[in-house]
Amino acid sequence: MATDLLAHASGEALIVYTAYDSGEFGKEVRDHDMKPVIHPAPGRKKKPGLDRKLYGQRYLIEFFFHRLKRFRAIATR
Repeated sequence: MATDLLAHASGEALIVYTAYDSGEFGKEVRDHDMKPVIHPAPGRKKKPGLDRKLYGQRYLIEFFFHRLKRFRAIATR
């Protein structure tokens, strides 16, 4: 499913979480001329490098959606 969504993605990098950590998916991202920024799975023996500065941007996006959800919970009471 993720590879289907990748066909519509654009940008310099694709920032995703550990669940997408596979060699196949990383290759697909590189084939679309994007840099894969994927936190390696804890059980992975050979861990690829991680651009921590870019991965930190993922936190900001997650935090933004968390705040929106909290606001909605308060607004609907």
